[in-house]
Amino acid sequence: MNMLTKDQILEIAGAAGELGVSILMPTHRAGAEIRQDPIRLKNLLNEAENRLTARGLRRDDADAILAPAVELLDSADFWQHRSEGLALYLAKDFMRAIDLPYQPEERLTVGSSFRLRPLLPLLDGGERFTLITVSLAGARVFAGDREGLSERRDLDLPQGVKEVMDETDYQQMTHSPPNPRPRTNAGESALPGKHNFGETPEELRKVELIQYLRRLDAALLPALSGRHEPVVIAGDPQVSGHFHNMSKLPNLHEEAVEVNAEALDEDALHERVLPLVQPMFGRAKRSALDHLRALHGSGDARAVTAVPEIVKAARYARVDTLFLPDSGQVWGRFDEVKDQVTVRGTPEAGDVDLLDQAAVDTLRNGGTIFTLSREELPLGAPVAAVLRY
Repeated sequence: MNMLTKDQILEIAGAAGELGVSILMPTHRAGAEIRQDPIRLKNLLNEAENRLTARGLRRDDADAILAPAVELLDSADFWQHRSEGLALYLAKDFMRAIDLPYQPEERLTVGSSFRLRPLLPLLDGGERFTLITVSLAGARVFAGDREGLSERRDLDLPQGVKEVMDETDYQQMTHSPPNPRPRTNAGESALPGKHNFGETPEELRKVELIQYLRRLDAALLPALSGRHEPVVIAGDPQVSGHFHNMSKLPNLHEEAVEVNAEALDEDALHERVLPLVQPMFGRAKRSALDHLRALHGSGDARAVTAVPEIVKAARYARVDTLFLPDSGQVWGRFDEVKDQVTVRGTPEAGDVDLLDQAAVDTLRNGGTIFTLSREELPLGAPVAAVLRY
C-alpha cells in the first residue's frame, strides 16, 4: 500500500514538462480479473501514443516516454501486488506508479500538467490510520484502514537500540584515554562502576534508548507530516510510552497502546487498534469545514468560493485550507503578468485544470487540502477555501 507524502506529490507535479501522460485505472488484488488489468493498461498506452503524436511528438519520442510503463505489461510481480486502483504518471525520463485505495474511473490525459487530484485523498486521511509498533529491537510501520493492515517497507528506519549501542561501544574503544595511574598524592582513584563517558551503565542505556527513539521520530516525520490520518504507537510499555511522549508526529492517538506487538499477527493488531482510531476518522476534515462555515456565516472575507480568487490566493501563499471536488475540471489559465484568471467551460490550447493548479500551489506553500464529493462541498460552491489573510 503506497503512503504518499506532500513532497512526493510536488515532485510528480514538477516532472510533467511540456507533455505528460496521466493514466488512472481500476486494478484488482486477486481473481481472474488480474489478467485483464495489463490488457487495459496496454489499450490506454496505445491511446496515449496516438495523443502524443497528434500533438506533434515524433513516434520514437512518444515511445520513449511510454517505455517504462510498457515494461510493466509483462511483469507478473507488478500485477500481483496491486491495490484497488493505479495512477501512472509518465513524462520524458520520468515515471511514477501510485497505488490508490479506491477504484478510480478509467481516464487518460495528455498535457503540460499531470492530473493530480486523484492523489490528494491520500493526504487527508479519510478512514485510514498509521500504526507504529516499537520495541528495543526495532520498529514496524503499518498502513491501516477498516479492512486491515499492510506493512510499509519503503521507509529507512534505525535498526533498534542496538544500532546506537554499537556506535557507543565503538566510540568508547576508539576515544577512551589510556588507563589512568593512581593519584596517590591526592588520595584519588577511578570511581568503581563509572563509565568512560561519565555515566553509570543504567544511565547510559537510557541515553541510548532516547537517542534511538529520536532517530526513529526523525525518520518517520518526512513520511507522515502533512497527513491527517490518526497515528497510533504500540509496543512494550517502557519503549512505546517514551516514544509517544517525545514524538513530534502529527495526529497521535492520546496515549500509546501497551501490547507485545511482536507476539501478535497483523489481524490481531488490527483488531486491537481499530476501535481506538475509528472516533478520529475524518476529525480534521470536520473541524476544517466547521471553521469555514463559521467564517462564512460571520461574513469574514477569509472564506471564499470564487475560482479566480482562490487560484490567485493559492499562487501567492494565502490559502490556508482548500476544499476541492473529487471529480471534474475547471479549465483556464492564470496570466500572472496581468494578474488575471480566465475560466473556460471548454479547454483551449495551453489551458490547465485550475483546480489542480490551485492544489499544487496550496501544497507548495504549506496549505492543507481536503477533497470531498460534490454533495459534501460546503456553501453550495464547486470549490472553497479559507485564506490566511
